Amino acid sequence: MVKLVNLDFTKEIVFDGGNYVLNEKDLGKAEINLASFQGYNQIGIKVAGRVINSRDVSIVGFILADDEKEMLDKKRNLQQMVNPLEDFFLVIDNYKIRVSASSSIEYAIAHYENNKYLTKFLINGVCANPCFTELQAKTIPLAAWLGRFRFPLAINKSNPAIMGVKLPSKMKLIENEGATETGMIIHIKALQGNIQNPYIQNILTGEKLLLNCTMAEGETIDINTNYGEKSVIQNGKTNYIHKVDLDSDFLQLHVGENYLEYGANANDKYLEIEIEFSPQFLEV
Repeated sequence: MVKLVNLDFTKEIVFDGGNYVLNEKDLGKAEINLASFQGYNQIGIKVAGRVINSRDVSIVGFILADDEKEMLDKKRNLQQMVNPLEDFFLVIDNYKIRVSASSSIEYAIAHYENNKYLTKFLINGVCANPCFTELQAKTIPLAAWLGRFRFPLAINKSNPAIMGVKLPSKMKLIENEGATETGMIIHIKALQGNIQNPYIQNILTGEKLLLNCTMAEGETIDINTNYGEKSVIQNGKTNYIHKVDLDSDFLQLHVGENYLEYGANANDKYLEIEIEFSPQFLEV
């Protein structure tokens, strides 16, 4: 299934074969720039770095209608979705890619391809990030409590009620199955107060993200490490980026295995941490 969806997923244009018909879908390719050098008498070159560029996409389709008013309404719906002033998602089955329209929609000139019953159109766009991601981000608990509350409930000295238990390990394997490294959103919550200087570290690389703060009971901190979106927000509203230690890294999930460990200078057993990320794929 191919469809166009706005960024908050409240509106969509579905190529269902009845209202909008997909004729051609060109997903282009992501061009690669290689930084290289060559020494005297060297055979070939040495590749020192790689940069993945944007991706051009285009869609050719048809609008079907029973009369002029219906055709006009469907054109307007498509034009609202493919607005050069706003981005949208191109969704292909279980994957999506963010698109910026590079022009307004181009309609066919010939009357037999542009009338009240059938209209051919062309959409051209640029994907600043050339990678596809799954529709649903992955969410993995790094520090979590497991519920143990059960009915019927009997509380006495010989049989105390256990409401929950903390996962014993402070380290978690997170596997990035994508083609490139990717950022993440780290959700931190203090279940009790006086949690001092919480941190998360990649054991394999030594990269560490440390916050110089003391968390109060119920306090939340959301850290976004995605490129171009880096932020640290306290309690859903306060900019907290000044609390990031100057020697910290905005952690990325490298391709393959990532062993992440959490901790704090005091009371890390009262931390609740979730990692939210979207593996990136160059082709689908």
